Amino acid sequence: MTLQVSDWLQADSALDNEASCDPGDDQVPEMVLRIRETGWAQLPDWPTEPAGFAAWPRSGQTVTVTLTPPQWALTLTALNR
Repeated sequence: MTLQVSDWLQADSALDNEASCDPGDDQVPEMVLRIRETGWAQLPDWPTEPAGFAAWPRSGQTVTVTLTPPQWALTLTALNR
């Protein structure tokens, strides 16, 4: 799915919160981490220095994020919360 980097960063943030929602389920935090790592690896020009985040992402910059159907389902659940 192709979306704006800023939108994916919102999904990443929602996933980060999702990982802490159900502390009794060890599989969710592991799956969330795999989704987030997959997304990070697909982001263009990911800054390597903290100062680089000041101008990143560019306005309108897009990314194609490829996830499995179960990963998208968890991402959408996180966003709906």
